[in-house]
Amino acid sequence: MINNLIHCQLLIAAIVGCTIVTPTEAEETRDAADNVYFGDIHIHTRYSNDAFAFMTNRTPDDTYRFARGEPLDQVGGSSIKLHAPLDFMAVTDHAESLGVLHSFLNPDHPNSDDKVVQMTRSKDPATRFQAFYEWRKSRRSDEPSVFDDPAAVSYAWQDIVAAVDRHYEPGKFTTFAAYEWTASKNLGNLHRNVIFEHTDDLPLPLPAENHEPETLWSYMESHRQRGVDSLAIPHNSNVSDGRMFALVDSYGEPLDEAYAVRRNRNEPLVEVTQNKGTSETHPALSMNDEFANFELFTELLVSNGK
Repeated sequence: MINNLIHCQLLIAAIVGCTIVTPTEAEETRDAADNVYFGDIHIHTRYSNDAFAFMTNRTPDDTYRFARGEPLDQVGGSSIKLHAPLDFMAVTDHAESLGVLHSFLNPDHPNSDDKVVQMTRSKDPATRFQAFYEWRKSRRSDEPSVFDDPAAVSYAWQDIVAAVDRHYEPGKFTTFAAYEWTASKNLGNLHRNVIFEHTDDLPLPLPAENHEPETLWSYMESHRQRGVDSLAIPHNSNVSDGRMFALVDSYGEPLDEAYAVRRNRNEPLVEVTQNKGTSETHPALSMNDEFANFELFTELLVSNGK
């Protein structure tokens, strides 16, 4: 167990609210009180195209200030505030076309006359959401489009990482550079939250183009070899239509020990429950568990990929 976790020791420790120790240290701290930490590792800002379509203008800085107890203004004009500040936070915006729709608000955008760019500037929520649908349609095509903007992606990612640095408070508040890898196959949700152990040379987020988790793991492994560690946390497994934990890999091959070791190295954690339902169990599997049907989500999400 310890050997499996040590490669991401501080990263995992902050997320799951524990301290990773060596066997010798474990003997020395056997009687120490356990610490429990509370945080959020899945939240979107204006750099996620779906959040932007819902008129969200929250920045990464706004998100971290809210996590520390400051009030946050809502789209409708109301204000919300946490009862108590959080211990850790990761903004996980969608990697796919990160920040591109928001970049259209720039009055000096070179494609300001484009109809989709004009849609994003509308004060009408339905019109702005139509721009989001146009972006989704573009992802099913190989034709160049106004959404192909590496500069906008790079700008958004740099801002996200800079906010991580600005709000990190050693011993008080842990921030993580992170994003959501938003894969989907046949309406089955294969999303992962990718959390980095912070360094000064983080790679750009990997968009989910072929929707095969093995591709994400290869990306993580290649950067781990150069000293940039990360882990991926399966997200909303309950709406994967069984694909998140299928009995074959993405290429139809049966699972084996090598696959299990590789997945466990890259995905040592899994999300159990959130506001879109629980992934822990189901009444069909846990017939004697009276809580097995707690807050189940009974519908699949719409596909947002190819």
